Amino acid sequence: MHNVTKQLMLSLALSALLPFAAAQAADTSEGVRISVQDATGKVGEPTVITARIEAMPGFAIATNHRNRVGNFSAENEGVAFPDKMVRATVQDGVLLFKVAVVPNKAGPHPINGVFRIAFVGEHDGKTQLDIKSAPLMATVTGKE
Repeated sequence: MHNVTKQLMLSLALSALLPFAAAQAADTSEGVRISVQDATGKVGEPTVITARIEAMPGFAIATNHRNRVGNFSAENEGVAFPDKMVRATVQDGVLLFKVAVVPNKAGPHPINGVFRIAFVGEHDGKTQLDIKSAPLMATVTGKE
């Protein structure tokens, strides 16, 4: 009797997950809009890149997920990144990222990173959680 109860519970749990597995995941560009504000600062002094991610109509940001950005890089070491990873804060349902950067050289320096975000949408009448990666692309300009 005990094994039958376990099998029934496992069967119910798996059947609850099947609608999510069968649903097609939304494209990141369909689910959210990403906007990034470039940064300008004096060489050697910290400044901030601000990025906002907001849900498109029919989607919502999964605020309980560890939404973050990381994997930062800049060509020719033109920009330093004090933090390896930055977590989002939520303001009015929008993810807000404040990425500290330090220009090491004068001039414009393209930088890259990777957002890891989660949002919720519906597909065929079923709610689905999507966890996606999206690129962070910005320019940090160093001034003398």
